[in-house]
Amino acid sequence: MRATLTTVPALKAYLHIAGDEHDNALAATINAVSEAIERYCGRTFGHGESEETHDGGGARLFLRRRPVAKVLWVREDGARVFGERSNIPARDYVVYPEEGTLVRMSGSFGPGLRTVRVRYRGGYRKIPPALAQAANVLAAHYYIRGRQGGDGLTSESLGTYSVSYDGADWPAAAKAILNEYRNHPVLF
Repeated sequence: MRATLTTVPALKAYLHIAGDEHDNALAATINAVSEAIERYCGRTFGHGESEETHDGGGARLFLRRRPVAKVLWVREDGARVFGERSNIPARDYVVYPEEGTLVRMSGSFGPGLRTVRVRYRGGYRKIPPALAQAANVLAAHYYIRGRQGGDGLTSESLGTYSVSYDGADWPAAAKAILNEYRNHPVLF
């Protein structure tokens, strides 16, 4: 479940807008910005259940939805069937909830691409204020640009609607906050 990182009333307060004339446009901007922020940060913020497949070969997995509330199961299967017989007992791994890291206690996961699958619950039940502020800054930026006729749209499609924004010119204030929430690739 994708998180909506701010609300129409919060964005209206940030923009000093009264009345409900612009609510639909603001809601659409919030949805697009929430999606763009999750892509930029490389993670999912809303609370919910996730099932992810990861490459083996190391002792650590970096989960996309953090903080991690509960790991339901971890399965390792070179054949990629992931039946119950491929379960890894909970005693064989440890979870660091805030970092979203799952670590194999005895050695590492077997080598191979997409050979480990994890089902878990995680994400924020309430979006942190700093993240909501970054969403307000970015949504206001795009809303104002859109009203001026230059919304930074780089692509759009109609079937199961998709939109992409030029993230290169995001306001520095938003990027500074978002960089604190961003997943960074780990090089070994």
